[in-house]
Amino acid sequence: YHMSPARFRARGFFYPLQLFPEEPFLWTSGPKGEGALRPATHADIPDWMALAHLSIDGYPCWIEGAYRAALSAAISDQRAWVWAGQEMLGIATLAPQGDHLAYWAVHPRLRHRGGLQRLLALLRQTVLPQRAVELTTFRAGDAADTGHRAQLLQLGFEPRELQTAFGYPVQRMVLPANRTAHHETAISILAASGVPGLSKPIHY
Repeated sequence: YHMSPARFRARGFFYPLQLFPEEPFLWTSGPKGEGALRPATHADIPDWMALAHLSIDGYPCWIEGAYRAALSAAISDQRAWVWAGQEMLGIATLAPQGDHLAYWAVHPRLRHRGGLQRLLALLRQTVLPQRAVELTTFRAGDAADTGHRAQLLQLGFEPRELQTAFGYPVQRMVLPANRTAHHETAISILAASGVPGLSKPIHY
């Protein structure tokens, strides 16, 4: 990640995908349950961390100890949200300034089945109504990106200024308040894929 192998090894901070998760979090038959968005609680932390381990390819400077502490603070400040049914389907935390998504992810089995669109739609309906949504992601051309930037562009996010976060080069992305994030498309994709939580009202 923009440094020589020798310098990378000497630094001692390794990419999270090289680490083994503490809590296994594997489905044998896919996610189940009626999805609903709700505030996260401290009791959610073990399952949250397990899901975070499955989505760290989007966060190259993810450090578990620091992230766990930040998550606990976000839960205490009511800035953390869970999309869950019988299992946890998606997670999101807001930065203290409000409109900035500090972290969000869905289970990998939902990532290419409209899961991010659905989570974003739930957040905009309940947590961020009529407000722009901001986040940071990989810069264009970053070889470490496994498709996260392309998905954000498909959702309607607009690239803005280049930044550096946790020592890593990123770019700020903004979804304007007046732009629909392909909500109808997301619901049709999820319904066709058999993803739960589409035939009943959203609960929050």
